[in-house]
Amino acid sequence: MKTRKILALVFALAVSGAMFTACGDDNSSSSKAAESSSAAASSSAAESTADSSAADASSEADASSEADASSEADSSAADDSSKEEKAPIDRTGHNTFLMLADGSWTYSNMNDDANGRPLPEGGTTCNVDKDGTYTVDVNIEDTVAWMNSAPNVKEPMEVGDPAFGITVLNVDIAELATKLGVSTDGDAWEAYCTDKGIKPNKAAATDKMDFARTSGFDVTELTLSADGQEVYKFAPEEILFGDIEGNGKIRIEIYNAYGDSLDTAPEAIKTYAGEGEYESLEVTFTVKGVPAAE
Repeated sequence: MKTRKILALVFALAVSGAMFTACGDDNSSSSKAAESSSAAASSSAAESTADSSAADASSEADASSEADASSEADSSAADDSSKEEKAPIDRTGHNTFLMLADGSWTYSNMNDDANGRPLPEGGTTCNVDKDGTYTVDVNIEDTVAWMNSAPNVKEPMEVGDPAFGITVLNVDIAELATKLGVSTDGDAWEAYCTDKGIKPNKAAATDKMDFARTSGFDVTELTLSADGQEVYKFAPEEILFGDIEGNGKIRIEIYNAYGDSLDTAPEAIKTYAGEGEYESLEVTFTVKGVPAAE
């Protein structure tokens, strides 16, 4: 009887151990399956996120590229439009422009040069072809463009501070003295000087103006403005003009540090030439005695 009970107990323990072993294997398999499933899900999610990020990046790149292309196209169109809006200057007749060299020669809009560039385009030019009132101006932006157009420029200049002071400021009217017959480089001038007792090489600018007036030509109502504000309106006796350089042009000399107007210019003009600051200058003048165009 005791033997049976012992055998039964041993059998029960054996069965119980087997069951515990079987239960342990099942839990381990389940855990591994769960881990495998979770890893697969994470991998799938990562792949999905990566695909989404790549798609977004591609979309952004495409959008950026399209935007840049559009911007460049707009900019190019604007440049073309700007070029189209600037009409060519009429080069016929007595071309007229405002000659400038500021106080330090930083900005200058001077005569034609030996390289065959056209009339200086540092501002608005005009064509004096009959009696009337005309306006010419010069501005820093266009003056810099004019300076940069020279063939010997190695480093193009940029628009910087406003101009300060004046060294040269003249209105030049091409070939008008020749047309009027009052050029100071010819027999008529020699005869005039002989009659007046003037040595031609010692003649003052006022002598040349008096000679120009013998043709019936005159300049009146001369006004200088800066940045849209009047600087000075000349009295009739303060205006200086004529073929001052003997090159067939009529020059209206507003102020010239190398000419007679260094001393004869009105005090207000001398003061402005020494301390004026500006981005643009404008001269309005009235002429009479201009020969009719042929």
